[in-house]
Amino acid sequence: MGKRVVIGLFLAAVLTYLHAFMRIDSIPPDLGGRDGSIDHRVIQATSVFLQSNADAFLLFSEVEAGAQTGFDFRRGVALSDAAIAKLKRSREQFARVLAAAVAAEYDDAVLKRLRRFDYRGFAKSRNLIVPVMEKVGENLSHGDISGVLRKNLNHVDAIIMGMRRIRRLMVRETRPSMESIWRLLKDYSYAILYCNYVTLVFYNA
Repeated sequence: MGKRVVIGLFLAAVLTYLHAFMRIDSIPPDLGGRDGSIDHRVIQATSVFLQSNADAFLLFSEVEAGAQTGFDFRRGVALSDAAIAKLKRSREQFARVLAAAVAAEYDDAVLKRLRRFDYRGFAKSRNLIVPVMEKVGENLSHGDISGVLRKNLNHVDAIIMGMRRIRRLMVRETRPSMESIWRLLKDYSYAILYCNYVTLVFYNA
């Protein structure tokens, strides 16, 4: 896979997340966004998360190129450090969003709409990935907004762990496998889709 394909994949991820941005630009009151503070935190957290995703794609490119020209371990470690630092900052912001959401009072009418929403049917009608939407529905169909945010934190934690595993290999001057990088990028993509689907539900329920 050449660099053009890598860049194409990166742009696809960016566009997916920007779509979520456009829909989540003004956080619904259901998430406690009445004073605007939640909006700011979500946008900050998502922006930094996306920057770490860019570092992961650059690392993928380095690993791919290193298969033929020799892998630059110092460069690889630097990219993983940058990604981990951004992931931690993103997680801190998402954790604050969760804390605010736990303390928020929710409108009964909103919770009722979330419980009655046809998650599977909506996914099929919009050509979305049904299993991802069903994961969203596991919480929102019970009115569990905080549970959705906790899952988002779990996604970030899993990515941090994956990046740390890859970093340990590079510190020992062992080039990480392409499969390990693909798994990491898959985790990023899943987190992006999950957030996007949650946002779609809030604006369509």
